[in-house]
Amino acid sequence: VVKFEKLDMTSPENSVSRKRSYQPFGIKPLGTSESFYESYSRNKIRNLMKSIIETEAPISRKSLFKKVLSAWGITRSGNKVESILDNAITFVDKSETYENGSIFYWKKNQNPSEYSVYRVDDQSEVKRSIDDISSYEILNASIEVLNEQISLSTDDLVKESAKKLGFSRTGTLIDTTVRNAVLLGQQNNILKISNDNKVSLC
Repeated sequence: VVKFEKLDMTSPENSVSRKRSYQPFGIKPLGTSESFYESYSRNKIRNLMKSIIETEAPISRKSLFKKVLSAWGITRSGNKVESILDNAITFVDKSETYENGSIFYWKKNQNPSEYSVYRVDDQSEVKRSIDDISSYEILNASIEVLNEQISLSTDDLVKESAKKLGFSRTGTLIDTTVRNAVLLGQQNNILKISNDNKVSLC
């Protein structure tokens, strides 16, 4: 089930690209895996979460937690680790969306319904997985494709949108995730499907 807030997106002019460069937050070591569990690390964890969200939002919960743990050299999570992270995130000022069974964090002043860009990774070592990219962001890639192509079949729109995001090949995860973003656009009257099953902008 895809759950989204109602969108009221205003499209930039067709000639204006929605593409931006994805800028990851630079993670620096903040302690050892043992010190992560100490009470004096709580503020460090919260502050790092705030900084990452400020730089990278919208960011998936999975990606945020993985980045935080890397600052303490932790590569595997567990119940105790998750408990510490769950507690820390409650103290961070942010908003969130629920997308395809995942939580995405946004800066407090960001309005997902007004988010009008998609970001592409310039370096392969920081490439995001498709399920770490918000459907709002993926939808913007689809909108740009349709600004250029006018109308496409859903299959072709999925492929072209994935290419915009830097994925040359599609698999089950990419296909499903992009289709959910297209569904988001349809549900909110941003995209429409014609009688011959071609998708275009409303």
